[in-house]
Parts: sequence; C-alpha cells; structure tokens
Amino acid sequence: MQSKIRFFVALAAMALLFNSTGCEDYTKVQINVVFTLNNGSGMDTHMWVEGESMSQANKVSPGSSRTMTKSLSVYSENVNSKEKVTVYVGRNGAQIGYQEVQLNCLSKSVTAFYDGTYLSCTVKE
Repeated sequence: MQSKIRFFVALAAMALLFNSTGCEDYTKVQINVVFTLNNGSGMDTHMWVEGESMSQANKVSPGSSRTMTKSLSVYSENVNSKEKVTVYVGRNGAQIGYQEVQLNCLSKSVTAFYDGTYLSCTVKE
C-alpha cells in the first residue's frame, strides 16, 4: 500500500514540476521580429534574412543599413523553445557569410553588423 502511495506522490510531483517549467503551452503564435542589417564594411554588400534571396533589394551601401520585419511562428509562453533564423551576407552573386540566431516568444528585434570580415548578430527581447 505504501508503495502505491509513494508512486502517486512521485507522479504528482513530476506533473507539478513539468507544469511549472513553461512546457504546458504548446500553442504556436506569430511574432514579428525586426531585423536591422548594418554594413560596416567598405563595399556594397547584400544582407538578407532566411526566406529572402540575394537581390538588388537587399544591397546595402557601406555605412548604411536596411530594416525588414519577419513574421515567425513560435511557441507562446515557452522562452526555452527556440526558432532558428539565419542572416546572410554576400557579394557578386556569392554568399560570403552567415550567422544563425535563435529567437523565442519574447524576441522583438535582431541587429546584425558586418565589418567586412565577420557577421555578428544580437537579439533583443
């Protein structure tokens, strides 16, 4: 009898722990994330986000930036659930760099900076 009680107590404790981790809400919601893509290099550089392709529309002059908004589907209420999105840079029809960023339901913006050698991205909530 005591083993059954221990089993049910352990089961209840696990259910409580699982429920308190934020995993209880598996509903996906749409969030809009603003991407600011800054070209700190000395040359015209294409800067684009996953879902776009290299084109004249995303060519950024030296010292300039472009802003775009991307709608993503993420799990609501679960900050541990990450959605990966890739930011790319390229020139002369070739991709020359990329950076994966991980976004969650609190992510509001991403700032990317390309210095001519390295692409860095910062996520803000």
